[in-house]
Amino acid sequence: MGFHAKGVIEQRILNDKPTVRLGFLLQKSGVAFYKGLAQALSNAAATFTRARVQVVIGYLDDLDPATVAQRLLALGDQVDGVGMVAVDHPRVRDAVASLQVAGVPVVALISELAGLGSASYVGVDNRLMGRTAGWFVTRLAGSPGSAAVMVSSQRFQCQELCEMSFRSYLSSHSTDWELLASRLTLEDDDFAYGNALDLLSGEPELSALYVALG
Repeated sequence: MGFHAKGVIEQRILNDKPTVRLGFLLQKSGVAFYKGLAQALSNAAATFTRARVQVVIGYLDDLDPATVAQRLLALGDQVDGVGMVAVDHPRVRDAVASLQVAGVPVVALISELAGLGSASYVGVDNRLMGRTAGWFVTRLAGSPGSAAVMVSSQRFQCQELCEMSFRSYLSSHSTDWELLASRLTLEDDDFAYGNALDLLSGEPELSALYVALG
């Protein structure tokens, strides 16, 4: 309608919105999944209408728990809330507890942290994920045989739950399944490729290979 004060009103509405600064601590920067997750988080913040959301993204190329805890505490000093993908370790849990005491809420993304009932979790049901993978394997494999699991690290609760529930499902389905020792990927393409080749050459009769995240 050409109302001359339209711009002033829009600016006032924008200025009246609270500003929220959110920090996200993700895993290795070279992994495509985490690059995509970072972009999705930034896009969601940009389109959120109830507040002006500023996003700080950090990556953990060093997965040592002490380093993760230090990075987490440092990020918590800069933001109003933290979302993170991290290993389940006492030092990490202590850092989360310290942030919560300081009034900084923490949300675990993808992988839960044990013993932190007040920390929220956003992710899938990893027990169901592992059992679903087992269900598919029992129907796709011609007959029971040897089965292996690949994980990036068993310190991630999500991967541990996926692995345990996968093994549990196969064991309960048939005693003829031979469950091999797990192999690591360390979230490194070359390392995972080499480990997979080693597994396939050492187990020519392998019936199933489950990559439990990572």
